[in-house]
Amino acid sequence: MGVDIPQAAKLNIERLNPRWGRVQIPLVGQVRFRWTRPLPGVSRDCPGRITGARLVKNSLGWHICFRIEEPTVAVTPNSGRPIGIDRGVVHTLALSDGRALDLPSLLTPGEQRRLLGLERKAARQQLVRTQPSKPDKVEPPTSRRHRQTIVQIAALRAREARRRENWLHKTTTDLAKSHGLIAVEDLRIANMTRSAHGTIQQPGRKVRAKATLNRSILSMAWGGAERMLAYKCPLFGGTLVKVNPRNSSIECARCAHVAKENRVSQAAFRCIGCGHIANADTNGAQVVLKRGLTARSGATPGYGGAAREARTTVPHREPFSIR
Repeated sequence: MGVDIPQAAKLNIERLNPRWGRVQIPLVGQVRFRWTRPLPGVSRDCPGRITGARLVKNSLGWHICFRIEEPTVAVTPNSGRPIGIDRGVVHTLALSDGRALDLPSLLTPGEQRRLLGLERKAARQQLVRTQPSKPDKVEPPTSRRHRQTIVQIAALRAREARRRENWLHKTTTDLAKSHGLIAVEDLRIANMTRSAHGTIQQPGRKVRAKATLNRSILSMAWGGAERMLAYKCPLFGGTLVKVNPRNSSIECARCAHVAKENRVSQAAFRCIGCGHIANADTNGAQVVLKRGLTARSGATPGYGGAAREARTTVPHREPFSIR
């Protein structure tokens, strides 16, 4: 649910204290909001202007997003060292320099217990509702208590998503500031997380295991990290390069030998060609970095990080929001 406010002159934004501000909403009146960043025309040393706002409602309540215009700032090239990123389900972001950036636990133990209890409660309420006492009786509508349980579950899930996005913003901003070139795999996440249930004529195999893997991939927000890096790298003078992900997990970063036997286990990598031993995720990130550097220079045709198999992302600017 959203309500657009195109008349920026009628907002009458006022800052009350370091944490709170006040805005005039048409047909509603003055409403307080959390102040999370400087606003043009209100904060000091913040050039630009506010062009409008939009009210958005989700499971955590109402939020206001301000549309602003900022002057173009000349960006100096980022001189930070290039780095490759390998995304996984064990380590969210494995870097080519050996670091591993893991997504922290998004819910506290108490919140996890409460969420599990609410989900079980909702399942019992749904079971009672879908099993009428008489066979010919029409299924009753959702009860008020059942709706309250669903709202509470949605609020916890929304809080979890907001904390995930907050961690992604902080992590990607630090990476974009520190590195002049970031290489990532050009993954087709929608295809990777497609269900394996199959059809009635040709049922799928290991459907439950594939569903668990799909949930793990989606919970790591691979697409969100890539989307944020795509517009943050140009803002800090860097470049994001996407490379072909084929065989990146079984290719040796030292001798470029490709073999399935190189991948000893989930975390171990040992090349059967040169004997190179490394962490599997770190080796994959180093392979991605080599392909990104080759693609950036355009020095080598063919497979293995060629310029024709990699593409540099187009800079994109996302609107800022005040919540």
